[in-house]
Amino acid sequence: MKNLIKNTIYIAFILTVFITGCGESSNPMANIDMDNLVSLNQKSYASPDEENILEAELNKDGSLSGHGDYYNYYYVFYWRDGSGMTDPVASCKTKYIDFDFDMTWNEDDVLIKFKSDDGKTEKLTINYPDKTPVTQTMRQEINNEMKPEITAVEITGDCCGKIENKVTVQDVYKIQAYVSDTVGLIGSPIEISYSDEVSNVKLSFIYDDTQLRGVPEKNLIVLFNSNHDSNIDEVPFTFDRDTNRVNVPVSAEGIYMLDDAYVWYKTWNKSTAGYEYKADKSAYESDWEREHDTAEFMKMVDIEWVKKSDREFHVKTPEQLAGVVYYVNALSEGRSILISIESDIDLKGIDWLPMGWRGNESPALDIEGNGFTIKNMTIKQPDMTEVGFIGYARDLHVNNLKIENAHVEGRNDVGILCGVSQMTDVIENVSISGEIISDGDSCGAIIGSDDGKCYADCKAAVKLNGEDYPFFSSREKEESEYVAEEIFTLTLEDNYRIKRNEVEGYDDLGWLVIVNGKQALHRNADKELILDTKCIDIIEPKPYSKYEIYLTTGSISERISNIIEYQVPGDYDNTKLYYDYSEEDAGRELKSHIGVSGTYANMNTYGSRTCYVFCVVGATYADSKWYAVDAMTGECFSLVDNMKRIEPLD
Repeated sequence: MKNLIKNTIYIAFILTVFITGCGESSNPMANIDMDNLVSLNQKSYASPDEENILEAELNKDGSLSGHGDYYNYYYVFYWRDGSGMTDPVASCKTKYIDFDFDMTWNEDDVLIKFKSDDGKTEKLTINYPDKTPVTQTMRQEINNEMKPEITAVEITGDCCGKIENKVTVQDVYKIQAYVSDTVGLIGSPIEISYSDEVSNVKLSFIYDDTQLRGVPEKNLIVLFNSNHDSNIDEVPFTFDRDTNRVNVPVSAEGIYMLDDAYVWYKTWNKSTAGYEYKADKSAYESDWEREHDTAEFMKMVDIEWVKKSDREFHVKTPEQLAGVVYYVNALSEGRSILISIESDIDLKGIDWLPMGWRGNESPALDIEGNGFTIKNMTIKQPDMTEVGFIGYARDLHVNNLKIENAHVEGRNDVGILCGVSQMTDVIENVSISGEIISDGDSCGAIIGSDDGKCYADCKAAVKLNGEDYPFFSSREKEESEYVAEEIFTLTLEDNYRIKRNEVEGYDDLGWLVIVNGKQALHRNADKELILDTKCIDIIEPKPYSKYEIYLTTGSISERISNIIEYQVPGDYDNTKLYYDYSEEDAGRELKSHIGVSGTYANMNTYGSRTCYVFCVVGATYADSKWYAVDAMTGECFSLVDNMKRIEPLD
């Protein structure tokens, strides 16, 4: 009897459960080394009202060797809610591994009967978790060497269970490109998501004021992006300068970020009153310098020359060209830049760095080479994307430049002139020679990735990984490999109109027009059977100009028609109307059909017809009537009646 009492007390001591808060316990696992347990299986048990779920996990002691009876087996119990399991609330040792429990769900607890290690039936009582929400705070350190201003964030909210199971915080710098490129960004953008069980959510940015690089603390504002679209909005916040905290009431999941009010308001043409400051950005380490290994490169830069030049650079030496790279990457703030090369420049022996990167607001670059040559440029960035003399550019114009004997290494989007170019104006009279080393797909002798034909009078003699590479860009390579299905037939008509046939089943068509080697137009062609080039200024026939026109399925590389090519003769008079009916003829024809004169508005294309458009003005705009007269046939149509043909008056 004494032994029975002694054993009962011992078992009760082992199985006693202390519940505090929502599923938290006071060291209930003291008799088990949790680090050595190996999970074998799990099983869930729901209360009859399904308000509580108990998770039972079978484990073996992984610190012991042997098989079968040589192992110690344990059941560990947890409460589970919608976002995860709590800490363990109870445990027991057993040699039975089939989850053979007899469970009774009472009003305040669950009673579990099980066979213990010695085979006897024992009882374990576990109180239900307290589901009263309590205010909790979680902290997450932010260790981003590229954006060190924010050192940590804290999330405070009301919930039961562990707030860490219900809130997710992520540094999305360089992951979410749109917010990472936000002008004036300070520190990392932080994405927050949380379950519906959390209420009264608040965010605190904890920042290092020594890393603000001249931005006054009073200029800190908070921006928000829902991560569903590209809109970025301001949100309210409070500021505690004594503790270096910016506190934000969180009303929605999404991306929150600190920004410089002066830069943000100036960018969007809002009042910057009270936020202006005269910080010399060159006195602070830029994001570009933080992210790239620039120490040796920056030794060449004459910062005073850079500041004196300010947006218009006349370059004669490697040191001055390095200064331009620094200005574009660190100081430009998206403003357009003119670069004039005014001497041959030899970069031999220099580890060169690309000009332009996505980490700042990319400026428009206008580079005039004046026929000079940049020689022996070597860029070794095997782990980087967007690599070349220019790394990344938007709105790029390069003219009369030679790059000779270049060696460029990059991971992807690699070109000797430029890695990636978007909204490119024109690359004209550019000559390239050298080699590219890359395992990536997007490589080009001139530009790695472009967004359309932009080359005029260019040439390149370039090897890619030791093999001749004749393609100016990766797009040109893709087009060369694409076998076009000429489903549609185009014909060149009088006056340089392009006519196409109709084929059923295609409703994503585009006219693609290349003028003098540069893409000038990519226009929807779903309802246009005739492209009247005379009616569109940017592709209007001009003497001596060369034109290339074909149909696409909406993608530049997917040609689905034959190609119409022509050169306009030098004696072509593009001021003369090349239609059977002039504007005056069309006006007279309309009057003969409707009995009154109309006011000429413009020319437009309706399907296969190029028409003069006239308006008969009424008492109000709604009373006005619109008509079209075919410039080739003189036929008249009512526009308000969906091009209904009008018969002549008797």
